[in-house]
Amino acid sequence: TRWSWTPSADGTIRSNNLSAAFNGTVECKPVDVLRTHHVGGHSSPPTAGAGRQLLVVSDTGGVAIVDRPSQRVAFCALVPGAHSAALMPDSRVAVVASHLDHGDRVAVFDIGAGIDPVYPEAIKSCQREPHAEAPVPGAHGVAWVNDTSTLLVVGGSAGTDNGFVYSFTLSTAMPS
Repeated sequence: TRWSWTPSADGTIRSNNLSAAFNGTVECKPVDVLRTHHVGGHSSPPTAGAGRQLLVVSDTGGVAIVDRPSQRVAFCALVPGAHSAALMPDSRVAVVASHLDHGDRVAVFDIGAGIDPVYPEAIKSCQREPHAEAPVPGAHGVAWVNDTSTLLVVGGSAGTDNGFVYSFTLSTAMPS
């Protein structure tokens, strides 16, 4: 079945004047933020690919979790230079950004407790402060590894062949 989503048609995106923040998709991952399970005392995201929602990233700054059935935004944030995002335990999402003002970093956001994408009116603003952040030069990719409670971030120096993988443990990526 063919599915599409237009950010400018979404009330949350429109009300936050963020249509321009979604001028091109650099990453889109199937996720399911409504189903979680517990690992090591933390709520953890299910295997990517469950697919009720899509985690959408635009390098013009928009990051959103979109409910596929309703086509409504369940989470949004503005991260200039965003390149990749990953769900983390405890209803958090990590976003990496590079090479712009406020780029070259990984930022972790709280998605929010009790998200119900059927009633997204509760989302008043996409202007959120990150729960935690860390510098990562040239950040371009991110993945959460459940087995080791590790956030892996790929970065590197612009204009060189130097690439790096940065590793953040649950305690460093998600301070209490």
